[in-house]
Amino acid sequence: MRKKYYIKYMENKYLKYKKKYLNLKKEYNKLTGGSSETESYENELDYNQLIKVLQDNLQNENTNNILLIVYAPWCHFCKEFLKNGSYEELIKQTEGNNIYVINGDNHSKELEDINLEILGFPTLFRLVRIKQHSENVENKEILKEFNIVDYAGQSTDIKHIVDFKNQKF
Repeated sequence: MRKKYYIKYMENKYLKYKKKYLNLKKEYNKLTGGSSETESYENELDYNQLIKVLQDNLQNENTNNILLIVYAPWCHFCKEFLKNGSYEELIKQTEGNNIYVINGDNHSKELEDINLEILGFPTLFRLVRIKQHSENVENKEILKEFNIVDYAGQSTDIKHIVDFKNQKF
């Protein structure tokens, strides 16, 4: 009984958060005239490119963990991380190896469709392939082939993020 109550409680909490987020996004668009400056970052993907990277990872036996950073162009914390040199340092320390960025604002529906739950920005995920496949996996099913770990660290310290990316299950 408690478990049902807790699940319902968390669903309601999530829906309130999502509603608040959408209202803030609407307000931001109204204040900025509906357009937000878009910048491009090294290793930035759109949704189709992300699916391609995941499918390639499933077929390649020599791939490492994937670190996916989901950001929003209006998010102060995202801008801070992506622009203040931290992201460049992360790319440098890992030699850009399987680190990708995707705009969660532009692709929120698609990310939701593949069950990648974004509760805030920036969100960092480590995707670790469960096993190698020779055939392509359907887009909506692709994340079932990966163990997905949210970055639970409060810090955007590069050492912590690199350690998170390189952890083994």
